[in-house]
Amino acid sequence: MKKVLMHSMVLAFCVMCCCVVAEAAPEDNGPYAYTKYTQSITARDGGSISTYVFVTSAAGPRPLIVFRHGFARSKDVMQNYGKHWGTRGFIVILNDSRTGISPDYTGKDSNDMIDCANWAVQRSGQAGNYLTGKINPTKVVFGGHSAGGYTAEIATYKNLALGEGNFDCGVMVLYDPVPTDVAYAETIAQSIFIPSVMLYGVSDICNNFGAGTGIFQNTAGPTYGIYVKAADHCDFESYYTSACAIACLKWPFGGWDSYKNSRVKRYGTAMIEAYLNCDSAAYPYINGSAALSDTGIQIYPESRGLSMPPAGCP
Repeated sequence: MKKVLMHSMVLAFCVMCCCVVAEAAPEDNGPYAYTKYTQSITARDGGSISTYVFVTSAAGPRPLIVFRHGFARSKDVMQNYGKHWGTRGFIVILNDSRTGISPDYTGKDSNDMIDCANWAVQRSGQAGNYLTGKINPTKVVFGGHSAGGYTAEIATYKNLALGEGNFDCGVMVLYDPVPTDVAYAETIAQSIFIPSVMLYGVSDICNNFGAGTGIFQNTAGPTYGIYVKAADHCDFESYYTSACAIACLKWPFGGWDSYKNSRVKRYGTAMIEAYLNCDSAAYPYINGSAALSDTGIQIYPESRGLSMPPAGCP
């Protein structure tokens, strides 16, 4: 695979955060601390990608999650996901879009996600930096919310079908994805053979009336499609903001609900932990007893290939 050589500028601050030891469910914080860095990553076109990097205290090479926000949003609204996954033993990169209100999903936007992963894997292999020895390049996750989910799908496709990146995608995680070209999204999904989980909310203006549901119907690998009951599009961001509530016509009486968001975290995290960590505690959430008894979700019947334990796990 191609390697994109990049250098970085670390902006000064980092925060240590301690967390709960018990792990009752995938949506709960895990036993690890994390350190948050504000990081500028040089893209292949020479531009600067603004990111937050969450580095878990868990030892050894860890899976890497690169997660993108939606249209006209920012990495800040995804911070609680970075924190959550950091406590559960993952390295997380949240990157800002450089294209603003003129997106380039098939070009710069998806390229930036690949460049972030390339940068992290390269740094992991070098001595003397905060990622040294921290990343398993065979266990990379691309994910995102809304148009960021569409971007993550394209980045996953580029890695799997076109060989872009110095790493291997292992799982794809999409939160209420919104493709701008539905036919293209459904076509490239047919080349995505890795496990994927896609969570959806109520069909409304902010998710283009469920435009992304065709993605999970066309993926080639183990596929988990979930409807989070009565969830608004903003419920898939990591916390409430009035900007999202207003944009999605939910202000002042709605726009984000902690219970619905906990379902988003539960099944996105469980999919990653089941397939990349062979974590038996996650198996009941993958179309198993815990998921089937969860009154907050509906599993789409097109979900398939989800027998546990996954192939390759003991």
